[in-house]
Amino acid sequence: MKRLLLRFSPFVALATLFSIFLLGLAQAAPASSPEIVKGLAWLQAQVQAGGTLTNEATSIATPLQSRSETLQTLKLLATVPGALADQLSADSEDNTEYLVRRAITLSLAGRDASAITALLAARQNLDGGFGGTTGYESNALDTAWAILAMAQNPLSASTAAQTARNYLIAAIQPDGGVEVGSDYARVNANA
Repeated sequence: MKRLLLRFSPFVALATLFSIFLLGLAQAAPASSPEIVKGLAWLQAQVQAGGTLTNEATSIATPLQSRSETLQTLKLLATVPGALADQLSADSEDNTEYLVRRAITLSLAGRDASAITALLAARQNLDGGFGGTTGYESNALDTAWAILAMAQNPLSASTAAQTARNYLIAAIQPDGGVEVGSDYARVNANA
């Protein structure tokens, strides 16, 4: 079975959950909440003039993963630094997760992501799912990533989006999770 597993994926899942938690906290708390203000100030200070983040080299996440999570959080709570969006736009890694992250964050930054979403849509497998990159076997995690990107643009109502959703629905097991092999991989994919 061909698969592309990115290193540190469980940590990226946790970072994503943390971003969702911050969003919930921000929506539940007044905008002037000292906790929100302090956390937002810290996050904004992490973005360097060139669009990189402080301490990227020592992070357990890849630079693109960290930058995309930072951009999404800043879009929700403040403004997106142009240099951060520039860094994401310049990235050339083309695995499914990274294409999706770039498409979503560039859309949120008000930039054209149509070339990235077209590249992503072109790699959809005949079963409706997506693999880690072109020619890889479909899996629930990469298909879920692709669905997130398609939801950000006119592709959300397309046949490609519908067949991807159908693939993902069919992958759901009776316990509500998706089967991907090892317990470790299952926790990551279901997170």
